[in-house]
Amino acid sequence: MGGAIREWTQDGNPQWNRGKGILANIIIFICGNLAGAYHKHLMELALKQTYQDTCNCIKSPIKLEFEKRQQERLLLSLLPAHIARVMKAEIIQRLQGPKFGQVENTNNFHNLYVQRHTNVSQSMRVEHKLKPEYPL
Repeated sequence: MGGAIREWTQDGNPQWNRGKGILANIIIFICGNLAGAYHKHLMELALKQTYQDTCNCIKSPIKLEFEKRQQERLLLSLLPAHIARVMKAEIIQRLQGPKFGQVENTNNFHNLYVQRHTNVSQSMRVEHKLKPEYPL
C-alpha cells in the first residue's frame, strides 16, 4: 500500500504529502469546530429569546388581570356600584362598535349618569347662628 501512495505523489516525498494531509485535516477540524461554536451561540441566543417571550406570554394575562382588578377598585372607590355597572356596560357596548343605523358618538363624557328620583323627602335645614370668637 505504501508503494501506491508513492506512485500518486508528485514530488516523490511521502512525508511531505502526509504533513500536508494532516495540516489540511487540522484546518478542516478547526473550521468545523468554529462553525459549530457559532451555531451553538446562535442557538443559545434563540433559546434565550424564546424563554423571554414565553415568560412575557405568561406574565401578560397575570398583569392584565391585576390591572383590571385595580381599575375596578378605583372605579368603585369613585362611583356607587349601580352607576359603575351602567357606565361599564355602556363603555363595553361602545367598544364593540356601532350597531347598524347608529351613529357612533366619540364624546366620552356625554352621559352624566344622573338619575331622577321621585318621592324623596327634603331634609330640614337647621340654621345655627354662630357667635364670632374674635371681634373684627
